[in-house]
Amino acid sequence: RFPFPVREISVERPDWVTLPTTPIPTKTAGTLLSDGFEGSFPGSNWEVSTGSGANPNPSDAYWAKSTYRKSAGNASIWCAGGGSASPAPGGNVPNNMTTWAITGPYDLNTATSGTLQFDLWLETESSYDNFLWMFSTDGQSFSGFVTSTSTGGFQTVPQDLADWGDAGSSLGNSQVWFAFLYTTDVSTTFEGAYIDQVSLTTSGGGGGSN
Repeated sequence: RFPFPVREISVERPDWVTLPTTPIPTKTAGTLLSDGFEGSFPGSNWEVSTGSGANPNPSDAYWAKSTYRKSAGNASIWCAGGGSASPAPGGNVPNNMTTWAITGPYDLNTATSGTLQFDLWLETESSYDNFLWMFSTDGQSFSGFVTSTSTGGFQTVPQDLADWGDAGSSLGNSQVWFAFLYTTDVSTTFEGAYIDQVSLTTSGGGGGSN
C-alpha cells in the first residue's frame, strides 16, 4: 500500500496551528489540488504553522519552499526551509521542532472515490523524528499515518481517500482538511522531509481550495 512502514495516528490540532481561511469555491470532480511548488508558497493553497507542541523549547523552523531537492520541476517544500532556526540547504533540521502545513477545506460530500498523492523524501531519526499525513473533518481532530523510515530518495505516496485505516473514509464530508506534519525530539536530527507534486483528485463530485 505504501512504499515504507507506517502506523496509524490521531492528533488534536494545537491552538497555535492555524487553519486556512480561503473560502471553498465550487468545483466538479477531477483535480481539486495540483501543487508542484513552482509558484509562491504557502500562497492560497496552504497555511503553515510552527510551535512547541509538547516540547519545552521550540525551534523556529517550518515548511517553506526549497530548490535543494525536488522530484520534478524546480522546487519542493522542506520541513525546515523557513524560520530563524532553518539550517543551510541540505543541513540537519533543528531539535525540538514541530511544523504543520494544512490545505483545505475541500468539499468531498458528493465524491465517491479519490486519492491524495504526494512525493516524499525523508531522512530522519527512526522511531523519534516523524513525518505525518492526516485528514480532518472538523479542523480539530486529525487522523492518518506516521512514518520515521528514511526513504532513500523521493517515493510517491498514494493515499486512498476512502481508506485511512481505523479512521475510515474522508469521502462524503462537506469540509475536509489535509495536513503534513514533521516533528523532532530533543537530540539527533537528520535532513528531515521534503514534499513535492501534491495532488488531490476525486470522482463523483467535490470541491476545494484554489
